[in-house]
Amino acid sequence: YQFRKLVARHKGLFAFLGVMFVLLVGFAVAMAVQAERIAKERDRASREAETAQKVSEFLVGLFQVSDPGEARGNTITAREILDKGAESIERELKDQPLTQARLMDVMGNVYLSLGLYGQAESLLEGTLQTRRREMGASPTDLARSLQSLGWLRLLQGRGAEAESLMREAMSIFERTLGHECVEVAWIECRLSAPVSDRDLAEARALLEHALEVFEKDPDANHFGISSCSEPLSVNLIWSGHYQEATRAAERALQIEQRYLSAEDPRVALAMNGLGFALLHTGDYARARPLLERAARLQEKTLGPDHQYLAWTLHSLGELLRRTGEFGESEVLLKRALAIHTGPSGAWQPEVGVVQTSLGDLYAQTGRHAEAEASYQEAIAVLDRFAPNHALLATTLTSYASLLRRVGRQAEAEPLEARARAIREKHRTAAVTPPAG
Repeated sequence: YQFRKLVARHKGLFAFLGVMFVLLVGFAVAMAVQAERIAKERDRASREAETAQKVSEFLVGLFQVSDPGEARGNTITAREILDKGAESIERELKDQPLTQARLMDVMGNVYLSLGLYGQAESLLEGTLQTRRREMGASPTDLARSLQSLGWLRLLQGRGAEAESLMREAMSIFERTLGHECVEVAWIECRLSAPVSDRDLAEARALLEHALEVFEKDPDANHFGISSCSEPLSVNLIWSGHYQEATRAAERALQIEQRYLSAEDPRVALAMNGLGFALLHTGDYARARPLLERAARLQEKTLGPDHQYLAWTLHSLGELLRRTGEFGESEVLLKRALAIHTGPSGAWQPEVGVVQTSLGDLYAQTGRHAEAEASYQEAIAVLDRFAPNHALLATTLTSYASLLRRVGRQAEAEPLEARARAIREKHRTAAVTPPAG
C-alpha cells in the first residue's frame, strides 16, 4: 500500500526508472545475442582457417610425389598423383570429417570425369555419408553430394536410383535457394536423362525450364546453356524433330568453341552431339568430319577406353553403316561395344544402342543370324535399363523388319505392336527406322 502511494506521488520518477530498466534489460539481451553471434563467427572463421590449412598441407603433400627426391627418377603421371591423393584423404584427415568430405567430393568428381567410375564411387559415397552424418555440414553441400552421386548412378545404368538422388538434391536446393536458382537448373538438366525413359515430354519440360533459368544471365551461365542444349538435342531426335535437334546441337557447339580451347574434351563431346543430330537429318557430308575430329580429340585427351569416345565411335560407325561402308562401320561399332562392356563402361542402355546398330548392319549385309542375336541382346539390355524409351521402340521395329524379311511375320507382329505402344506412351512421332 505504501509503495503504491509512493509511486502515485512520484509518477514521473518511477516512469523514468521503468523505462531505464527496460532499456537496460534490452541492452543486456542484445549484447548477449551479439556476443553469441560474434563467438559463432569467430568459431566459424577458426574452422575455415583450419580447413584451409589442412587443405594446403594436403595439396603440398600430394604434389611432393613429383619431387625428384620422391620420384627417384621415375616419371609421375597425373593419374598417379590423383591416386596418391585419394589414398591420403582417409588416412590424414580423419579428425577433419568435413574437410575430408570436401576433398573427397572434388577428387570423386575428377575420377568421374575420367570415366573411372569404381574409384569415383567410393569417394562420392563416402562424401555423402559424411555430409549426412555431420551436424556442421551445410544443406547445399549435401545436395551437391546427392547430385554428384546421382550422375554417377546414371552413368552406371542405375536410372531409378539416379533419379531418386537427384530429386532429393533438387528438393534441398528448392527449400534453401528457391526453384528458380541455377543449382536447380543444373539438376533438371541431368535429371532429364532418367526421366526420358518414361516420358520424353516431361524430360523436355525439365530441360526447357533449366534453359530459362540459365538464360536470365547467359554470360554467367553459358556452360549451363550448352550443357542443356546437348540433351535437348537428343530428346528432340527421339521425338522425331530432327531440324530442331540440329539447331540445339549447333548452339551447344558454338558456346563450347567460344569459351574453351579447341582440344577441350567438352568441345569434342559437343561435336559428337551435332554429328549425331546431322546423322538423323541425312546430312552425312557435314556430320562425318565432325565425328572424325571428335573421335581423334577424345582419344588424345581422354584415352582409348573412355565412354565418351565410345559414344562418338558409335555415331561414326552408324554413319558409315548408312553410307554403305560396312567393314569400317563394323570395326567402329565393335570397338564402341567393347568400351561399353569393358572395365570403364557402365552406361548399360548404350550397349543396347550399339547392339541395335550392329543388328542393322548385319541385316543389311545378309547376316541374318548375327542380326537376330544382336537385336535380341539389345532388347534384353533395353528391357532392363530403359524399358519405355523410344530407343527400344526403334530396336523392336528393326527386329520386326528382319523377321518379316525372312518370312516370320507372326513373330514380327507383337514386336511392332509393342513399338507402337511405346511411341504412343511418349505421345511422339515415330523415329524413322534406320535404312536396311
